[in-house]
Amino acid sequence: MSANNFSLPSSRAISWEKSPCWTARGGAPTRGRRVPTADLFEVLLTEPVTLTLHLFQNVLALLRKTDDLYVQEVVRKEKLSLIGEMAGSLMHDLRTPVQVILSAVEVIRMNHSDPETADCCEKMELQCDRLTAMASELLEFSRGETKLKLSRTDTAALLQQFLAFNDDAFRPIGITFNVEAESAEIEVDSMRLQRVLQNLVSNAVETLKSKPGGRIDVRAWVGDSILYLSVRDNGPGIPPEIRDRIFQPFVTQGKAGGTGLGLAIVNNVVAAHRGKITFETQTGQGTEFLIQIPQDADSKAVV
Repeated sequence: MSANNFSLPSSRAISWEKSPCWTARGGAPTRGRRVPTADLFEVLLTEPVTLTLHLFQNVLALLRKTDDLYVQEVVRKEKLSLIGEMAGSLMHDLRTPVQVILSAVEVIRMNHSDPETADCCEKMELQCDRLTAMASELLEFSRGETKLKLSRTDTAALLQQFLAFNDDAFRPIGITFNVEAESAEIEVDSMRLQRVLQNLVSNAVETLKSKPGGRIDVRAWVGDSILYLSVRDNGPGIPPEIRDRIFQPFVTQGKAGGTGLGLAIVNNVVAAHRGKITFETQTGQGTEFLIQIPQDADSKAVV
């Protein structure tokens, strides 16, 4: 008889009754039942001892699993609470230095009118805005919120701005980047999606640093009122042991200094756009993340 698969003889079948004596709490609707004590004891005393052993082995295994899940959830909530406190403090501490930088940028702009300086000033302003937005995003994530600022743009402009933000950072690392966009109008939170792409590309860069011939392809296109964003690399692939929980908080691929929040935030941003993110990966062959979100606010949600 299997320890996980047993049945009672029909003559000893236990009747299940609704129980008014206890309640259960859960993240989903829950129903409770109890086994009448007298019937249970009669079965345990009259049936073979192996049945009793199998029953209690299963009960103990379920209790251990429940305890583990409860502890994991408590720890997760505590971590998110600490992240929220850290993000709030970070937001407070960033305001003054960022404002000083922006004031210095204005002084430089007033005294230098050449195109190169103007371009550098614009990049500094954008990066300062990006810095405060990232801290704000972390604070929202710890609270379970994702606030979008939708605006109309197009796929080409989205990827061009992504390149403008990250070109200097990604250029020296020896990885081939290919960026393609089939031009189409979209309505999205452009800054949020650029940070989504940055997270995905940064992860790919991390996995490719030690691989000759590393390549990352970023594509954007629209079909059937759905915006598709793809980030593909030819790296080692996602480790099998974390594939089923890759979008959960605090799950990392062993990156130095990684927090395990990047893909969780990515997933939240995509969900806030009423979309979904999936991936395909193969050990030694690479990984592709595919984002699907509605083309605009009037398009149906992606399911």
